[in-house]
Amino acid sequence: NNYPQNSFAKPAIVILEYSVNGCSVKTFQRADKNWASFVLKQRTEPTPHEYDIVHGPIADGAAFMLTEDYINGIITESEFRDGIIPSGALSKSKQISFHTSNALSCVRICGYAIMGSEE
Repeated sequence: NNYPQNSFAKPAIVILEYSVNGCSVKTFQRADKNWASFVLKQRTEPTPHEYDIVHGPIADGAAFMLTEDYINGIITESEFRDGIIPSGALSKSKQISFHTSNALSCVRICGYAIMGSEE
C-alpha cells in the first residue's frame, strides 16, 4: 500500500456487539439498483440520510473512481450502478456503518486482537 507507515499504527480486529433497539436501520439484502442509488446519493449529495445504522453489501473497489466519473459527466447513473456492483469475494461481503451518536451508544467493544502480536 501507499500509506505512510509508523511505529504505533498496527492492524487490528475489533469484536463488537450492537443492538438496533431504538435506532433507525436501513438494510440492503443485495447489491441491487436501490442499493447502488443509495450509495451514489451518499457520495454526491451533502444532505445526510435519516438512518442511524446502514447494513448491506460492500461496494466494488472502484466506487471512488466511478463516483468521480459520474460527477464529471463521464458516465451515467445507470453506468455507475452497473459498475459499483461487487464481484468475486466482495459479492458475498457485507458491511455495517454507524452514522449517529445514537447508533454508537448501542455498540459495545467485546475484545480485540492486534495483528502480528503474540498476545
